[in-house]
Amino acid sequence: MLKNIETIKLETKNLKTNALLFNPVHPVTTKCSIFTHGYTSHKGSILTWAQKMMDLSIPCVIFDLPGHLLGSFENLDSLDHFQKEAPLLFMEAYSIIKSRLSTRPAPIIGGHSLGALLALQASKLEENFQHLVCVGLGRIPKEKVHLFNTPFFKDTMHLRSQLVSPVL
Repeated sequence: MLKNIETIKLETKNLKTNALLFNPVHPVTTKCSIFTHGYTSHKGSILTWAQKMMDLSIPCVIFDLPGHLLGSFENLDSLDHFQKEAPLLFMEAYSIIKSRLSTRPAPIIGGHSLGALLALQASKLEENFQHLVCVGLGRIPKEKVHLFNTPFFKDTMHLRSQLVSPVL
């Protein structure tokens, strides 16, 4: 059962985005979770992840990646800012959760695809980010045809490229 869902803002020096903080009625104060989505998507695509965390009474933040039109679209000044600062959004979310809980919970961070890559980068920046959930990030065996190499995927990239900032 949910206590509430709180809208929050995550900001770094050059990036800002919207996020949702899911607060369980009786939160586990030793754990929290922070997740984000993949390229061209939005935080709603990982809503089930937040729901599962609530079922486990683990506070959770899901956030939109800056520059994504389906999410909280914010124009980007540069790709460099995105690459350097998007992983810091996990640390911003962690700071907010810690302030609400008044503890230092062990964070579970992760994402899908691009979000998974950013979570991996964030794990190198914060020693507490030891538990990772990275979905849709990996290598396919050489004998298989990767989705990215199919005509279908190439045809969809024109539409998908219009769903993000031109900087990305």
